Amino acid sequence: MPASLLTSSQRGVTLPPATSAICSNFLLFLLFSCRDPIPPCVIPTQSPTVTASAAPTQQPVQSPIVTANATPTATVVPTSTPTQTQEVTKVPVRTHEPTENRIMAEPAKYTELPSEDENGLPISRYYTNKRYYFFGTDVMRKDIEELTFSSSDKVPEEAVQSFDLSEKQNKSVMAWYTDKDKNGLYEMTIGQDKGVVANSNSAYLCCDVGQVDGIENLYTTGVKDMSYMFFQYRADAPFEKAELDLGDNFDTSAVENMDGMFWYTSHMFSAITLRLGKAFQFDNVKSSVLAFQLGESSNNKILVSKQEQKNFIIAPEHNCVVDEAGFEKYIIVE
Repeated sequence: MPASLLTSSQRGVTLPPATSAICSNFLLFLLFSCRDPIPPCVIPTQSPTVTASAAPTQQPVQSPIVTANATPTATVVPTSTPTQTQEVTKVPVRTHEPTENRIMAEPAKYTELPSEDENGLPISRYYTNKRYYFFGTDVMRKDIEELTFSSSDKVPEEAVQSFDLSEKQNKSVMAWYTDKDKNGLYEMTIGQDKGVVANSNSAYLCCDVGQVDGIENLYTTGVKDMSYMFFQYRADAPFEKAELDLGDNFDTSAVENMDGMFWYTSHMFSAITLRLGKAFQFDNVKSSVLAFQLGESSNNKILVSKQEQKNFIIAPEHNCVVDEAGFEKYIIVE
């Protein structure tokens, strides 16, 4: 407190009572006079602080955040739609690179087996009396225990014999066989660089052999004739269950003739499970007599990927099997 505002008692000076009271009142007046200007000083300080920070802080920050997030979220929907459509419409058929080289047509040379023994008694067989040669060579198809399609035309050194099976006879399609287990039955391979291109006439191509492997290396796009293609498949494999899976790239979209395609692929003492795959179609088929008359076994099965495939096989007008109504239970839609 300034020295001028000290009371007389505080400065060590004694004043008369009347003078002391006057001085005390004067001091109180001065004190209250100093407190009056305080409110106008506080109000201007608080007012701009609240107004300035609340208005600009809330409006610019919230508006851009909501707008920016909403716009890109909406554009995600069209991105997922085309992805799902491509998966559904994906075509399973693989096509071979353009080439004029392909396998020759099988001439289906055969020999007629005797129907009677030396005593004149009939010989009973699980299959027909016809046994076929491999592409006109002296190799009997019944002696081929395994037929493999390969994406290479290189003949290995251990091959017993090799053949030029190309339609143009330029060695673009080669065949060779081995006898690795020395049992008198052969492992036959048909090879072409990047896969074997099937002939437009592929009748009897895989008939009368013990087993077919590497079917994914056989390109069938454009084939028109598949009659008897797997006729008498595994005819000499009694008491065994077999499987023939054509995979999802076995294209039959151009095929017109399927007569006897899978005829006699099983008999009373053997059974086969045949899987047709997604590329197996009947769009251009004009004849399919006994195409799926697999054999006499009651354990045969045909696995199809679409109901349309089953409908075609059991339709009486297509003559695919002898007993359409009884055969329906053997066809299973995967």
